[in-house]
Amino acid sequence: MKCCTVCKQLKPITEYSPDKRIPSGVQSRCKICYADIMRSRRLINPEAHRQVVKKHTANNYNKKLENNAKYRALNPDKVFEWKKKDRNVNKSRISADNAMRRYKMNGKLSPSINQIYALRDFYVAMSLGDNFHVDHIVPLSKGGLHCHTNLRVIPAIDNLRKGVKNAK
Repeated sequence: MKCCTVCKQLKPITEYSPDKRIPSGVQSRCKICYADIMRSRRLINPEAHRQVVKKHTANNYNKKLENNAKYRALNPDKVFEWKKKDRNVNKSRISADNAMRRYKMNGKLSPSINQIYALRDFYVAMSLGDNFHVDHIVPLSKGGLHCHTNLRVIPAIDNLRKGVKNAK
């Protein structure tokens, strides 16, 4: 048993995180109090928190990959539900990621395709907040090509609503 320095309650040692620098081998604050302190720090300065997480991830990337693989192996149902929700919430990000992956696989874009993407950027700039997508008239999944004759610029909401089922 140990007394937390923040909440002043006597708690079992299992309620404290390990800390090799302290003779007792555990932190002086219980896990709950420490979580509250860190939550308030994140709210006060979210950018500093993002930088700390980014630095830690860079320094411990392989360990993070191992932990992620273990979690996925132990929790396949949770991972499936998370991916399902993520696909619904982040359709535009996923579309952009897929387009980038296809671009990397196929090499450089032709000038005519670059013009279509420039037209999309122009529409976005002139629309005061509306978003536009470059859409495949015949989807890649149905054998369509990533060429200028199979591309068009349409409002993002129409592209996301349409899906593959309404391809012309």
